[in-house]
Amino acid sequence: MPSPKILIADHEPLIASLVAGILTQDGYETRTEHSSSDAIQNAGTFGPSLLVIDPIMPGLSGVEVATRISRQTKCKVLFLTTLASDNDFREMVRGLRQQGCDCEALPKPFTKEQLVEHVHRRIGQAIIITDAVESSASQAASGQEVLQPGSRSEHPVYTQPQDEYGALLNLSTLNLYQSNAFRITGLNVDSTLRDVSRATEKLEMMIKLGAIQPSDAIFPLPEQVSVPAVKSALQTLKDPEQRLLHEFFWFWPCSGASKDDLAIQALKERKYQSAVSVWANNRGQGAGIAIHNLAVFYHLTVLDGVVQRSKSATSTTLQDQESWTSAYRYWKALSDRSDFWDSLTRRIRDINDPRLKIETAQRIWSSLPNAVLAINAHLAIAAAEKGEFEEAGKQRRLMYSSAFGGEYAKKELTRGLGPLRDEIERLCENAETEARGNPRTAVAVVRKFLTDKAKFLQTFNYLLGVGDPICDAVHDRVAEAGRVCLVAYVNETSDWATAQLLFEECLALAEGKALRSKLEEDLEIIAGNIAAGRRSQSSASASTATQATETAPPSTTASQSARPTVARKRWSKRQVVGAFAVGIVILFAAIKGCEESPSPPERTFQSSPTTSYPQPAPQQSEPLPATGTSTEPPSPQYSIDNSGAESLKAEIEADRATLSSLESQISQSRFVLDSLESQLRSDKAALDRMEREQNAGVDVDVDEYERVRQRYNRNVDEYNVQVSVHNSKLAEYRQLLASANAKIDRYNSMGRSR
Repeated sequence: MPSPKILIADHEPLIASLVAGILTQDGYETRTEHSSSDAIQNAGTFGPSLLVIDPIMPGLSGVEVATRISRQTKCKVLFLTTLASDNDFREMVRGLRQQGCDCEALPKPFTKEQLVEHVHRRIGQAIIITDAVESSASQAASGQEVLQPGSRSEHPVYTQPQDEYGALLNLSTLNLYQSNAFRITGLNVDSTLRDVSRATEKLEMMIKLGAIQPSDAIFPLPEQVSVPAVKSALQTLKDPEQRLLHEFFWFWPCSGASKDDLAIQALKERKYQSAVSVWANNRGQGAGIAIHNLAVFYHLTVLDGVVQRSKSATSTTLQDQESWTSAYRYWKALSDRSDFWDSLTRRIRDINDPRLKIETAQRIWSSLPNAVLAINAHLAIAAAEKGEFEEAGKQRRLMYSSAFGGEYAKKELTRGLGPLRDEIERLCENAETEARGNPRTAVAVVRKFLTDKAKFLQTFNYLLGVGDPICDAVHDRVAEAGRVCLVAYVNETSDWATAQLLFEECLALAEGKALRSKLEEDLEIIAGNIAAGRRSQSSASASTATQATETAPPSTTASQSARPTVARKRWSKRQVVGAFAVGIVILFAAIKGCEESPSPPERTFQSSPTTSYPQPAPQQSEPLPATGTSTEPPSPQYSIDNSGAESLKAEIEADRATLSSLESQISQSRFVLDSLESQLRSDKAALDRMEREQNAGVDVDVDEYERVRQRYNRNVDEYNVQVSVHNSKLAEYRQLLASANAKIDRYNSMGRSR
């Protein structure tokens, strides 16, 4: 019998090949595709038993691909995704199952065993599993690697591409150049191991003498280097991999030895502009290295400035932004210079250490954009956490306007926000545990929890933006935790009124449709229970008032009524729309409750279909008195146009939908304006820089200048158009909101008259 066939579709080639390698070794016949169109086109001829796919694919989504292929080939589907635990994604998977697609999800990262176990459970073991094991054993016996790097059974399968070099990313911090081993020791990148040993011996001798002389290092550090720091730097240079990375972020001689290189000697003499001129005018064999040195120079300069400013709490200046832009430009140019990467490969061969492989040069090249932008992501997140959103915005705009593009910027911001996601998860779990342990204190727990989470959510909102899947997932996690706590509270205390406002705040936070639906249902239950309680109180009060009227003086029979007032609070447009929607739900529930008699028992919540909570005892309705014996005064009769109320209700619903649509359009318009503004600032800085270089006698690429100038002018026109569109939508939103509020007031009046 032939082995089961598995089609693997992932836009990351490494992930696809990694999964294929694991499943092929397990005896399955596999085929990999890297685009949605290729997967759909080749699925029919391949005839897979299982489709393994990332639900987030460029172009046509992986979910749509899975739907089409499963319908075409009757195969099963396994989604590999970081969204496996997301509520909306789970709802989507359940929906696909109801439509006949046999699918499930495996969360990333995953181990080899987890992947194989899922596949075995889905389609059974491969027929030739024994042959595969024997083949693997023979390969291992012959010294061949059975698994690809990163896919061994004791390690999780990486969710990032293999070209994301972990050692390089770990080195890329704010102190990238402050901790550079060559900067600390004063050695050159072409220093031999013997030179390193001599420097170590010299340090030990100086320690014995009780003095450490400052080295003649390039870009000497502003503060005296400590003995432990020098020792650590010398030890770093004895590790071949670490040494290569520290070399990569330092200055190389364009030809010959460092001691004879004019630019490096100029750096030691602190003649920095002379060194820059030498590199800028290099058109010979070392041109690629010259580009590398320019990238390092501008990167080092701006990061030194950031470190110094962090001590005085000053913000990024326009000159800093220009330096960042120059560093990005040269790093991007370096990634396109094959002659430099050839030099790096030769350097690895010269080191000639079995611990350092030729493939390291490829990994550094692939990870360079991530390593450079990771530093800005750290700065943006740190500023946002402190509430310095202007500074965070500068770093974010620098990332998105860099030569590397928005995809890398988004990836590094998302990666950098990982610790904050973990902190939010910790807050959620602690709140849920505390509320379940003592439900009567859950309201206080929720209030503190919602206060603590505010700074984190602001950071996600500002850096990722509304509508981002990760940002929305964080919002949903917070709203879900709040709901869990409040469900425990109301089912323990029946204090519906206190919990109502907090439920509304959770609804305003929620983004997922399933979670919003649950919270809206919760609020409907609350409104019904509050209305039932009020009717009971009203009935008791009316009976008491009737008795009091028989004995009270005439002057005391008239009662005065006062409408309670609610303190006004300035909300964002997002919260206004959320509260508006909640208000309509509560209003309809209250009106519906007013029409029912006698008072129904209170309804309680369930946090999940399988978990129930103790129900409070239902209220007992008073028996109706016999005809002619009622002590209550006759109810006044009003003539109400029910058709008018229903028509007004429909208009309110339509307004709510329109407001939601306008809010989305305004948010998108604001995002477009921010993007255009960032591009305009970047282009303006580039034009100014090229004009200064031209005035200083430096050759400027005329075509590049004209291209940037034309793009700048086009974006100015587009920006003005978008401002007009944004203002128009905002005015329409405000006008409709005022109209909707007036309709709600009229509807409330109708409800009271009834």
